Amino acid sequence: MKQRSSPFRIVTDIIMMAFMVIFPLVARLHLLVYAPIIVLVCWLYLVLYSEKFKDLGFSFSQLSWQPALFGSLIALGYALVEYYVAGAYRLKTPGFSTAFTAGMKPAVGKLLILVITWVVAAPYEEIIFRGFMLKRTQAMMKGSWRLGISVLINSLLFGMYHIQQGIHGVMNAVIFSLAAGVLYKLFKGNLWYNIFFHAAYNTVMFVILN
Repeated sequence: MKQRSSPFRIVTDIIMMAFMVIFPLVARLHLLVYAPIIVLVCWLYLVLYSEKFKDLGFSFSQLSWQPALFGSLIALGYALVEYYVAGAYRLKTPGFSTAFTAGMKPAVGKLLILVITWVVAAPYEEIIFRGFMLKRTQAMMKGSWRLGISVLINSLLFGMYHIQQGIHGVMNAVIFSLAAGVLYKLFKGNLWYNIFFHAAYNTVMFVILN
């Protein structure tokens, strides 16, 4: 992926990022519906610029036990620290509303939520936010501070994406995204660390808060 963007690419990138944040909020579709739509649009957009998801840091060739182990362990520590510092009353259960599993047996509903979290939610959000948005925002800028500024912008966008969870949900998402941005840099853009970090964090918080 190019390190610098042309003016036209900057405009199209901004339009794409706006679509990725706003569409789920205004369409009011379930994640299982809007996630494939956005991923498809993202893929077509990358093809337009002769790029692939591999350029975003998502490649099955990079999947191994190390991202699974270290991403999950870091998530466990992060979740416990957040729970201790913020307190349960300030935290929002990440992932899906329990309305999604209404009518199901509690155990079945919780298991379904966790399966979708690992298979769809965490991979989707990391590919779109850390992979596409963070990468493209960084490509718009120059200077030694461009990564830090990009992580901050990315975190604000991630917080906006969680606006339906209220002020505490937005704050949690912003802080989580800052941590995810650091992780993305630490492991040199390998999204699998972020995906396991994200999925394991959601799992720990879901279990604690439910």
